Amino acid sequence: MRCEKLYYGYDVVHDRYLSVRGTPGKVELRDVSLRMIEEVLTRGGPRHFHALFDAGAGKSDADVRALFDLAERTPRLDVTVRACRYPSRVKIWKALPAEEFVAYEEDGACEEAPPKEIRLAQTRTTGASTQNAIRIDTFAACVWG
Repeated sequence: MRCEKLYYGYDVVHDRYLSVRGTPGKVELRDVSLRMIEEVLTRGGPRHFHALFDAGAGKSDADVRALFDLAERTPRLDVTVRACRYPSRVKIWKALPAEEFVAYEEDGACEEAPPKEIRLAQTRTTGASTQNAIRIDTFAACVWG
């Protein structure tokens, strides 16, 4: 098999790799995310597992539903997926009132860089599905600096 993409699971708490998967170039994160979670749960046997994914794991409402359905069926699993920035959703997020946001400071990119201000607002995003609409807790983020 010609390998063009590598997807890997990483334990941010213990600073170690959990899994790796080589795929052809046409395979996307959403195609491997469920299998990677299931591998870690069955082979690693963690007491608790929090899977964090970029938006590529949830490009469609069906992808997000599959991840959240797995989390509902698995008590020791939590899943966080960055929401895709579709124009219709971004328009709604940009219309949120300023008072909905809570400001946080994050260290700058290097020692002498000024801190960045990040503002988060908790919202609900509704996605249409062929079966049922899904409502997902989302956070709208604005970064300054």
